Amino acid sequence: MFSPNERYIIVNYHYVRDPDSSLSGIFPCPVDEFRRQIEFLSERYKIVSVEEVVSAAENEEKRSYCALTFDDGLKDQYDNAFPILKKYGARGTFFIIGCVCEGALPAAHALHVLMSSESVSSLVRTFQEVVAAEFPSQKDEYPIPSDHRLTSKRMHEDILTANFKETLMQIPGDLQTAFLGTALSRSQKEPKALNQMLFMKKEEIREIQKSGMAIGSHSYAHAPLYEKQESEVRDDVERAKEILSGICEEISPVFSYPHGRADEMAHKVLQEEGFRYAVTIERRGVRKGDLPYLIPRYDAGDLQDFCGGLRSTV
Repeated sequence: MFSPNERYIIVNYHYVRDPDSSLSGIFPCPVDEFRRQIEFLSERYKIVSVEEVVSAAENEEKRSYCALTFDDGLKDQYDNAFPILKKYGARGTFFIIGCVCEGALPAAHALHVLMSSESVSSLVRTFQEVVAAEFPSQKDEYPIPSDHRLTSKRMHEDILTANFKETLMQIPGDLQTAFLGTALSRSQKEPKALNQMLFMKKEEIREIQKSGMAIGSHSYAHAPLYEKQESEVRDDVERAKEILSGICEEISPVFSYPHGRADEMAHKVLQEEGFRYAVTIERRGVRKGDLPYLIPRYDAGDLQDFCGGLRSTV
């Protein structure tokens, strides 16, 4: 649990926008709430880069330090968070998903849209229909129970929602693509239009970097980097670096794991690819001795007792 007495912290944000019934499948940080949080943090901490927070913790600096991070490269971060950061003279690190710069819609964000118009039980039925029709040999491999959890992750969500999301992140790519294509088509949602609505344009990424914000990698495909072949992880990391290098003058040495976690093999790949740190979604302050590829971050919702009420955005 967050305490303002902690001296070295990183706070992470996803959607920064006011609640909207057309996107009820997300849990954003409302704009006024974001403004209050930045004011609160600016008064109590020196807002610096991720690297400086880690260094301060290692050196046990007496002053309090905070870094602000923004996952996914979302359009509302540009529209709503960026102006407030400039107002307070605060720097943030924005972690961009490589494939969205090519017009793609990552699976997690497709789910956010689908869950805004469809019930989870309806989406589970669609998933089961797609498996039975197109992948009959796998129809018994992906049960999505509603009476017990498949994992201890996503404890802030109900059982069926948590199991559904975790399953979708673990299934083979061809099955995931088939399901999302069917579900989006039935909901009359067009992926390219959703990409343009949800994510920053390349020129907006360049603009925020020129204004002093750091740009980092959040992978290429936004697929989990754990339990994968080394070649898959390296290909993803390298593709994202190539895309960001074509947009930005400099890429942060900090990497943000898609879905907030990875394994030792991913740590090894990141080190070999030149990244010095990687951030997770372990929700606590930074401590002396933290492993450089397992740096914790608070979620915006963890500040709710101090700045108003928020649900976790992860």
